[in-house]
Amino acid sequence: MACERASIRTVPEIHRLIMKLREQGKRIIFISDMNLPQYFIEGLLKKHGFAQNNDNIYISGNVGLTKRSGNLYPYVLEQENITAKQLMHIGDNFHADIKMASRHGIRAELISAAHLNFYEQFAIKGQKNSIVSRTVGASRLN
Repeated sequence: MACERASIRTVPEIHRLIMKLREQGKRIIFISDMNLPQYFIEGLLKKHGFAQNNDNIYISGNVGLTKRSGNLYPYVLEQENITAKQLMHIGDNFHADIKMASRHGIRAELISAAHLNFYEQFAIKGQKNSIVSRTVGASRLN
């Protein structure tokens, strides 16, 4: 967890999107495929200004279901007492966030702000050196 905490960086575009949705009065629910403890993920989301006290957070490692399998979505719908039509899911993984959410009738939108661009991919292609990866990551810091 110390390594995760030290290496995590916020994606400003995603933070702005969440703030915009809040300004529009939208309710925010966080759904994540992670094996880290709920308290840890929740703490990071709050520390970096993404989550607020009234936001519900569903972590696959805590629930025992995943977005990747698609099984976490019906669980969230049931827990939130909402229909698939009432949920819009935004994520960066085509399979887990878009394909599997859509399979359950949930509107889904792919956001690629966290993905490496062409030049970043080129820089790390074939590299097994973490210094190159860190340099590429550092180039995104504000």
